[in-house]
Amino acid sequence: MHRGKVADAILPQIVREQEADIMVISEQYSSKTSGQWFEDESKTAAIWIPDRRNKKPMKEGKGNGYVWIQFAEVTIMSCYLTPSDSIDEFQSKLDAIEDESRRVDGNIIMAGDFNSRAIEWGSQETNGRGRRIIDMTARLGLTVANVGCVPTFRRPGCIGTIPDITLVSENIARRICNWVVLEIYTASDHQYISYSLQPASRTTTTREIREGTRKWNVKKLNRRALISEIDRQNRLLSQERNATELVNRTMENIIKGCNKSMPKVKDRGIGKPAVYWWSNQVAELRAKCLKQRRKYTRAKRRGPANIEHAEYKEAKKALQITIQESKQRKWEEMRQDINRDPFGLGYKVVMKKLGAQTPTNVMDVETMGNIVNTLFPTHETRVETTTNVHVTPTMFTMEELKLAATKLKNNKAPGPDGVPSEVLKEIAEARPNILLNMYNQCMLEEVFPIPWKEQQFVLISKGKGDPKAPSSYRPLCMLNTAGKLYERLLKQRIEEAIRLKGGLSERQHGFRPGKSTIGAIQEVVDVFNAAQQRNN
Repeated sequence: MHRGKVADAILPQIVREQEADIMVISEQYSSKTSGQWFEDESKTAAIWIPDRRNKKPMKEGKGNGYVWIQFAEVTIMSCYLTPSDSIDEFQSKLDAIEDESRRVDGNIIMAGDFNSRAIEWGSQETNGRGRRIIDMTARLGLTVANVGCVPTFRRPGCIGTIPDITLVSENIARRICNWVVLEIYTASDHQYISYSLQPASRTTTTREIREGTRKWNVKKLNRRALISEIDRQNRLLSQERNATELVNRTMENIIKGCNKSMPKVKDRGIGKPAVYWWSNQVAELRAKCLKQRRKYTRAKRRGPANIEHAEYKEAKKALQITIQESKQRKWEEMRQDINRDPFGLGYKVVMKKLGAQTPTNVMDVETMGNIVNTLFPTHETRVETTTNVHVTPTMFTMEELKLAATKLKNNKAPGPDGVPSEVLKEIAEARPNILLNMYNQCMLEEVFPIPWKEQQFVLISKGKGDPKAPSSYRPLCMLNTAGKLYERLLKQRIEEAIRLKGGLSERQHGFRPGKSTIGAIQEVVDVFNAAQQRNN
């Protein structure tokens, strides 16, 4: 990054555009407060994990000119060797990097600005520093992952070189793919490099895990496509089924309808959204800087390029000024917005930074089991008592279903099947018989299907206390929306039965609309005050 202020400002936007998971950085301008940040002793090499929700490294280490983090599958090392060092100083730092690499177990990806040249990574010649690096890679069993001979150092007026190298263990060399020098404006004299590490098993990729989750983007729901697919699947549905089979088949058809009518939600950790201060004007000036730099570089090859240099310098200055003005303007807007909406953009930006400073620790199986068993203690199996009295239940009506569906809240996290409440509302409105048949069969057989008892379990840290203590977490259990709708139908029947029997006592405050335990406390206070006045 050549310690550039503008390069530092643009970096988060580049991360979002490239959907980068890990950034290996040389000559950073400043430490990042968001995500997870690791840097070397001389503050010239760093590794940045922008999304704080990504897995935390198992180990980490650093020295003069290098820093590394280790995951279960690979160790990533960021290196920077300054060009001003003598050859002896260069060799001393290189020896330290080699010794540290030997102490690290498993596969390694070593990347950074080594300020050396070698034909092996695309340079036209090999210098003394390059030969020393080649010797080190041979001893460590590393191979060069660079592809082609596209220059990564492009200072206007200078011949482009390739000082930025990616070295990887031979075991994972074949898994490095899409290695490319990005042709974007970085505000640095170095072009950034992008590549991917394919997993050993296709079933472990982050992208596949994201695509495999049943979470759809409801904002892009195509209602006509949903109902059309539901109708098509319903024609294949046999009517002679018990409650469990009917529930399973109906929910499978609804999930197929979701797949046909809306796309999956993309990961929100990095994703497409720009940094909060980004604007079209900044994007246009960034593109202009890239254009002016190319123009100046081409002109410099033909001779003096004073006009082109002045234009490029002016474009860089305009970009820097615009970024500063945009940041100040957005800051003022956030300050004013906090008074109108305390949970608006300002709240999100601050909470993202605060949360990034304390990433969630990876919890081992034993600790997780202890927390779950404490928060959800087991009890003895209850013996169900049966009677010979059998009452034929009254089936749910279409009016009951539509009323219960309207009470489902939108934008709520769904359960394990991922079906959002908005979809059930659409089906209840357009094809209510599909849901009625399912719920009435459950009512007729007096069952509550097991899939609706399953839940998505999440532990939310309270941010204090021992991270291994159960009291440090708040459990959140997300149930399938179809089961919630069934509960609302039953609740309406129960409430109506209670009303016909005279209703609940006025002193019942808990779990009642418009009442709470605060009201019960207030009644006690009022009785006390009234008694005190009578005594006076």
